[in-house]
Amino acid sequence: ARNAVMLVGFATEESPASRLLVAAARKGNEPVDVVLEASRGAQPLNCDVHRFRLSGHSHRRDLIRLVEYLSPRTVVLVHGESAAREWMADNINFFYPEVDIILSETGKQIEL
Repeated sequence: ARNAVMLVGFATEESPASRLLVAAARKGNEPVDVVLEASRGAQPLNCDVHRFRLSGHSHRRDLIRLVEYLSPRTVVLVHGESAAREWMADNINFFYPEVDIILSETGKQIEL
């Protein structure tokens, strides 16, 4: 697939992350819809969904190496304290300047 959502860590059964994982498991080669927000209704799942079970204590160097391994065009940093996310963004930018980095904000839509 051209696009993907990468999930790390725990996802409660009622979370959008869990609904993505369930929809991706049903998808196979057939189109499938997923409801992430009830107010928006069902939407087509037009990407791959991958789950990485990373420790909550992963070392920063290991996370930087994950960027090297995956070779993404864009990295969206969505979790952690602001200073830690800024450190991660700065280091990804230093080692992989070709990668676009987005620091997400709660409740804000991200366009890729």
